This record gives sequence, C-alpha cells and structure tokens, in this order.
Amino acid sequence: MSIEVYSECRIKFTPANGPDKGHNHFDRCLVELRQYDMGDYALKVIDLKNRKSEIFHCPLIRRDQYIFASSVEQPDSINANGGTYQLWLNDKSRGRFHEILQICLNEFITLKDKDACPALSRLDQQKSKAVLDELSNQVNKPYYQNIDEFECITCYEKIAQGEGMSFRGCLHPLCKQCLLKIIETSTEPLLKCPHDDCTMLIDERELRGVRVVQNQ
Repeated sequence: MSIEVYSECRIKFTPANGPDKGHNHFDRCLVELRQYDMGDYALKVIDLKNRKSEIFHCPLIRRDQYIFASSVEQPDSINANGGTYQLWLNDKSRGRFHEILQICLNEFITLKDKDACPALSRLDQQKSKAVLDELSNQVNKPYYQNIDEFECITCYEKIAQGEGMSFRGCLHPLCKQCLLKIIETSTEPLLKCPHDDCTMLIDERELRGVRVVQNQ
C-alpha cells in the first residue's frame, strides 16, 4: 500500500436517509488517496482534531464516484457510508490532489471499467501501462489528446492520433470542432460528455483549452 497524494480539508456529511443524529461537520481533516494494487485505490479521511480517528475509508469502485467541483469555492463530493461527504480541499494542495486523483481514475477506467472506453478494453496490461504513462505526460495540458485514431460520434469523420481530444473524466474521444459547436449552441451552464449513457461533466479547463487552441 502507498499514499499517492493527500490534502488537508474540511468536511460535511449529509446522510442519504433522514437527519444525522451525530457530529457531521469536521473542520480539520486529511484526505489520502491510497493505492493497494494496479487500478486498486481508496480514499481515506482522518480527523486531525480528534486523535486522527478515521472518518471514512472508501474504495473507488466507479469512475463517477468522486465528483470534482468546478471552482475553488465549491466542494468536491463522494458517496460513501450511506450518505454524501462534501470536501473543501486546501487551496494550496487542491490542484495537485486533483491531478493525481484524475490520473488514478483514468487508470481505474483502463483496467476495470472497460465498458466506459471500448477501445481500451482490447489493450493488454503492458499497453494499458503505456496509455497511462502517456496520460501522465499530458497532465499539465489543457486537455488530453487522443492516443488512437477514432471516428467522431457527431460528425463521423476519422480523427487521426493527436488531432482530437479525450475527456479527462471518462476518456471518451471527440473531435475539437464538434466540441466547439456544442459549446456555441448549448444553453446549459454545464456540459456533459455527448457519448451515450455517459454522465461525466466536461471540465472548464478543457472547454477553455479547446477555444484557445482553435483561435490561435
């Protein structure tokens, strides 16, 4: 077991059914992303004010289990232990925590959630590791470039390797021109991946990045 990344935070717990009869606000906590094996991760939160007692330990079993907030002022959230935990991460460690957690979730998608990305389901473990290494190299870019050629689900054009993009939250590919059209025509404040049955929201960083690149 290894700790991949951690961040101080404050937490609020909202139970799924009925009011919480116990203490549900934690002002000074530490959230840790722990790796147990390839693609096997869990989040552990301890209460730094209460003898480092464990608040929750939650294995990551679905790619949409952890919800990234769209701004620093808003909390991340995760469903666990019969309710929802909202996490306000420390401003200084928030960016790094998000970057590492996103890479680990992408690894989880590659190795376990094969239905989310059929192209990756055909990869053996060695190729999967190469994909993850490539994604890690792109972590500071505004969006992931597509690793393989694909047919865009919107315009049906063949998009060459590196000419399109893959969304960070689900790795579904799309051509950049089609994403720009979605941005221009949508009246919704938040945009989700256009692939069928995908509920992942498109990151604001990706939306800005595509606009900037296409306008250069």
